[in-house]
Amino acid sequence: MRALLRLLHTPYVCSMINQITVRREGKTYGIDVHAHSATSTSAHSLTDRIAYADTIKRNGKGTVEAYHRAQAACEAAEAAARADNHPQLVARARAMRRACNQAHHGGYEIAAAAAGDTFLPAGFSEYAGYSDSARKTLKYIMHPGDSLARDEPGERFDGGVAASWATRSHRMFTAHSVAVSATRAVYRAASRETRRTKTPSSPPSAKYPHKYSAHSTRSATLRTARMSDRST
Repeated sequence: MRALLRLLHTPYVCSMINQITVRREGKTYGIDVHAHSATSTSAHSLTDRIAYADTIKRNGKGTVEAYHRAQAACEAAEAAARADNHPQLVARARAMRRACNQAHHGGYEIAAAAAGDTFLPAGFSEYAGYSDSARKTLKYIMHPGDSLARDEPGERFDGGVAASWATRSHRMFTAHSVAVSATRAVYRAASRETRRTKTPSSPPSAKYPHKYSAHSTRSATLRTARMSDRST
């Protein structure tokens, strides 16, 4: 979620390997943002998939020995594919590489705790929907003024001149900002797709004016290849 990383531009937030690092009262919190598609071929729901990813990012999975075994099998499959260059061997080598990359994950929670820090995963849907883990991270990245009562004196959040709307809390400002960024991204994608479908790839055919591909370069190449196959 690049939008979330870009919009959290307060002095209390800065980027690092964990995407967001928050320092509050002498403590450091590393936040890893991950997004998931609302539709999937998986039988598990979006909530379950986000929760599973949260667990993997916290505790990891697999062992180093399993990773080494998967890496050795992957290297052997890639060597066989390079030697023979058969499509099935190439496909198998790619599948082995994907399996190797997923064989082991060390997890971040133990490493963060060893350094005296706290790791927090934050799961989102592709439409910027907040999961339970994402909502839990908000209290670590929000402005301290959000915890003040309405009549309590203290420093409050101020969006500054960059904000086109005013909110009382940093939490509400962040939620609005992410929603606006997600809406703009969806609009840009829909606009590009609309222009792509409306723009013909080549001039229409005089014989078949409703077919725009009749005189395209690709169609001509395919017809030439078919004619050459018939002649041979």
